[in-house]
Amino acid sequence: MGRRHLSRFLLLLVALVVVASAAAASTIPFRVTARGVSDPATTSAKPFGILGTSAVTARRIVMRVPPAVARPVLAANIRKSIVLGVFGPFGCKDGRVRVARVTQAGKILTVHLSIKPLAPGLMECLAIYETVRVLVVPRAALHGIPTKVAVAVAGS
Repeated sequence: MGRRHLSRFLLLLVALVVVASAAAASTIPFRVTARGVSDPATTSAKPFGILGTSAVTARRIVMRVPPAVARPVLAANIRKSIVLGVFGPFGCKDGRVRVARVTQAGKILTVHLSIKPLAPGLMECLAIYETVRVLVVPRAALHGIPTKVAVAVAGS
């Protein structure tokens, strides 16, 4: 193999690595359709997600949330989209939490949350209770149907 062939091979290898890394964790479009307080009897220690890819699995989200938050889950067109329930013990700081992005790597959807710092001179309560966000993700944007949800929090 001469130098020319070796340089072409290396160029091809670099291109494959770039494409593979882009496909490994691609950003997925989403829409936050509801947010609120979750069932107080089921507070968790760390954030987690529930995936609703069918009417049956979406019911797992509905069972944990009040009616106002459940409506968008029940109204979602499951044939064209999936729903995600993102739960976390954010309590009073929930207003500073936002969904930064959703990525997919294989069969895992990762919801990336960020927590905006409290402005200088402001105070907030210290109560910790579970809050929820409902996200709708178009099926057409997915690379296969996910089977698991991970939640990553930055800025806590």
